[in-house]
Amino acid sequence: MTNDSSIKVEVHGKDISPEAADSFRHNAAEINKIFANLAEEFGVPWCEVTFILAEDYAAKVAEIEAAIGSPFAQNVSTDRVGGVARAKAISMDDDSAQWCLVFDPFYLVSEDTDPLVILGDRYVFLLTMCHEVAHVLIGRTRAECGFSREIDRPSKTACGKARNFAMAALEEYRADALASAVLGLVLPEAAQREGESPRRFTSHDLHGDSYGEGLVLALSGPLVSAMCEAVADFRSDVCGLNDAVVKVWELSSATLTLFGHAQAIADEGGRADALRESLAGLNNVADSIARAWAAIVEPIRSSGVMFTLDQALTIERALAKTGERAVLRLWEELGIECSDTGDGIWVEPVL
Repeated sequence: MTNDSSIKVEVHGKDISPEAADSFRHNAAEINKIFANLAEEFGVPWCEVTFILAEDYAAKVAEIEAAIGSPFAQNVSTDRVGGVARAKAISMDDDSAQWCLVFDPFYLVSEDTDPLVILGDRYVFLLTMCHEVAHVLIGRTRAECGFSREIDRPSKTACGKARNFAMAALEEYRADALASAVLGLVLPEAAQREGESPRRFTSHDLHGDSYGEGLVLALSGPLVSAMCEAVADFRSDVCGLNDAVVKVWELSSATLTLFGHAQAIADEGGRADALRESLAGLNNVADSIARAWAAIVEPIRSSGVMFTLDQALTIERALAKTGERAVLRLWEELGIECSDTGDGIWVEPVL
């Protein structure tokens, strides 16, 4: 099997310079080719990828989501726990054979004149591009091995929601790890202290501990308060599946996803122990989320973030089951027990 790495590129926006547009086209071709070759190594057929640089990022994402009849088309938001979304990978069909990757040109149109800041912004944008193409590789693998057909999204069951939330957070971890590895192929070697051997550039060289610090901040303040308030609202007005339960689901999912980013970058920089220590003893909610995340991620940290096509279905199923149990247990520890019945999702407070 030889993968075709041809791509399509679109640039939308009057403030995007010709130089920035040309750089985007060049980097898109280079990164896509690296991932196509990587897919070939794992026995995964590549696909048609369209790279889109759009000044009105949110509007372009909404337009594409609407074109494929996505239920998320009406609720496109760039707000995320711990930051702002500036890129999105969208599978255009059930077989994940066509993808659109939409990028906000934020890091390419900076008004800063400091050459080091400009260079850092360009490197962050490269990492972002690598991350989104990594989603394509993961999605293609799932489609080819058949796992995609086992995913019900959006799910209407408690187990399905728990499984999807866990796998979404784990996918961010995997995409970050793959992106960092490819970044090391695209960029020159990182600067070394005297006497050290050369090493590849990593995501930690760009972000440092900022994602970990953002996670600590989120778990120390408003996010935890919002979760506790939602659980209290549910307890005070128990009426089954209400807005308070949905809020707990959404917040726990967003926090696990942030955990995925923070863990991947910490692992790249050899800072996993430091991340764990920074979260220890913050509060009971933080402890519960950390336990859930550890259960979700540990199997893949020991086995690697990618696997061959013939291994993929077995491994994905095992990861999904482990993640499902971890998230259901997390909700119980937060105070809400969720289960499935013949009539739908049953929720009740944990006494």
